[in-house]
Amino acid sequence: MLRSPPVFRSVRPVIAALGCVLALGAAGPAAAEAPMRLRELPYAGLGAPQPSRITADGTVYGADMTSGNTLRWLPEAAAAEDLGGGPTFGLVNITPLANPDGTTIVANYMREDGEMLVSNPRVYEGIFGWTILSGMDQISSLAMGLSRDGSQVVGYGGDPDLPFKPWQWDADRGQRMLPVPDGMHGGEAWAASDDGRIVAGHVSVLGTDEWGWPTRYLYGTRWVDGAIELLEDAGGHTLGQVVACNADCSVLIGGGYGGEPDPHPDRGRAWYWTEAEGAVYLDTSGLPAGAMAPYYAMAISADGTVIVGTYTEQVQTPFGVVLVNKPFRWTRGGGAECLIERIAAGGYAFGGDGWELVANSVSADGSHVLLNGMDADYALHAAVLTFDRDGLFADGFD
Repeated sequence: MLRSPPVFRSVRPVIAALGCVLALGAAGPAAAEAPMRLRELPYAGLGAPQPSRITADGTVYGADMTSGNTLRWLPEAAAAEDLGGGPTFGLVNITPLANPDGTTIVANYMREDGEMLVSNPRVYEGIFGWTILSGMDQISSLAMGLSRDGSQVVGYGGDPDLPFKPWQWDADRGQRMLPVPDGMHGGEAWAASDDGRIVAGHVSVLGTDEWGWPTRYLYGTRWVDGAIELLEDAGGHTLGQVVACNADCSVLIGGGYGGEPDPHPDRGRAWYWTEAEGAVYLDTSGLPAGAMAPYYAMAISADGTVIVGTYTEQVQTPFGVVLVNKPFRWTRGGGAECLIERIAAGGYAFGGDGWELVANSVSADGSHVLLNGMDADYALHAAVLTFDRDGLFADGFD
């Protein structure tokens, strides 16, 4: 199968790594749109704010990428609170981490260790400041995910001179490294169940793409009681990275290009995975005609009924064709909808021509969606979309 030559991905720092009622079934007929309102986050006085997580009441957490401090936007607040904690390793759209009710906040503290710069995950203790997680054995560790109850932290780390390996942590057992198959170069853990039995993420192999460029092939992975399982679709094609899971990790979500370089019809699509159904690619037929891979499912509601994520679009610029990220929301009743189109239909002056946006977080009940990105002049913007719960249930929720 012939593929077009590569185009440039936007230099804008919008998606990392990268980046529905799951009845879990394919999208049904389009339903009436749920009422929606938009709240843009205030950025006054902040150096380079990058919101990453939204909680049940609409509180948003993120990072000031200039100082590395953690920021908190309370609902309807006039400005963000600076919670300190910097300098931190900031992964745009992913860190800092917050669990759904905001009781656990974790950021990756950067410090010098001799001639090395290393990372140590720290948890926010309110008026007591930030505390490094106890029982962390590796020289450097990056936290990439939290369980819903905040008891499990997962990520990757190790000796900075060697390939990093996936790990999980809890207060009782400390940090434990997760296995990586022989012949692979490392891996990352991004999600965990509350009881710690299931952890998910990816392992990787270094290689070159079809044009000879260095690349890292990712294999979607879950670990159950410490045993590793590589995820495939019904055709035996490897899935890309797992980005998140629902409350008990019975539903895993992810996207991007899987470990195999050979093209196939579903390569690069977003998906969910369950033990009963295996891999199910999201119905994205409702997205604009220019929507293309890679797609990423970035966040999922606690019950697995709402998924938000991104798709890719080619845009012609004076510097050539670039790939930009656009946000979508997926439900069982309505399939995937482009949130930029939805915002425009609501009459809001947000997300117009030349904007790049990512839907990077959703509240536990699926009603709040966090958008992060920038406009055509590279000015940073973020907003919270709130969907009426009655409208959500009208979309086909049981």
